Amino acid sequence: MKRIAGDIKAYVDDLRALGWSMEHAWQIAHLVASRLQYLGIQDALRKRRIDNGHWAGCVYLTSITKVQRTVTAKKRKKGQDYIKELNELVYEKKQTKLDFKFFREG
Repeated sequence: MKRIAGDIKAYVDDLRALGWSMEHAWQIAHLVASRLQYLGIQDALRKRRIDNGHWAGCVYLTSITKVQRTVTAKKRKKGQDYIKELNELVYEKKQTKLDFKFFREG
């Protein structure tokens, strides 16, 4: 049976486990907590939560073979505008050199 591998998303002091099932995600979280505690880093299991909602601006949807990430309408619009502007610069204005700041601010 094909299944995706588990993953951990880290944001400063927050770790989130992603798995193909709830049990798989809990196993990943337990493994990571065990290794952190071995290194002397405390991980409070009481702070674990089941989170099916938005965090960090997106939702991850998993099936047996893939992971999908959704974003808010605002982020989607920003991405579409960014791609539209790049398309205009490269294909319509035939600009071959792009400013580094354009990519940093995007």
